[in-house]
Amino acid sequence: MTCEGVARDAGVGVGTLYRHFPNLGALIEAVYSAELDQLAATAPGLLDDFPPDEALRTWAERYVRFTTTQPGLRPALRSGMASGTIPAPHTRQVLTRVVAEFLASGARSGSLRADVSPQGATSLLLGVMLSVATEPGYDAESDHIAAMVGLFVDALRAPTAR
Repeated sequence: MTCEGVARDAGVGVGTLYRHFPNLGALIEAVYSAELDQLAATAPGLLDDFPPDEALRTWAERYVRFTTTQPGLRPALRSGMASGTIPAPHTRQVLTRVVAEFLASGARSGSLRADVSPQGATSLLLGVMLSVATEPGYDAESDHIAAMVGLFVDALRAPTAR
């Protein structure tokens, strides 16, 4: 994927693209950040509709599917974060804030552990996300994502809720 290819596919000149995004990493970051923010905004509604552990499971599965079904997204994000052209802190902050909402609600209800930090739970979720699509024979529509996210949520369930 190149800026020239993106501009051609979008039907704009490459100069237009570069006026708004100095490099491909900046474009990918902008798209990813906007979509992540939209996904993050769904968390309160899930907490209104489901118990906290089920709301977390639903949201986390949506997040993992989102990151694994976007063609070229994960390799571009990894490359951009490694080179420093895409700052990881925004992603981490958004994810940690959302996970903190679920954990706080779950701790109040007794369904999720109160002794796990949002940062630790976020690291675990990112590990699930980074690992699922690297397996041989990966299929984003398979039940594998649901199973891995289920293990993530099970690790966060309060011992009395298991």
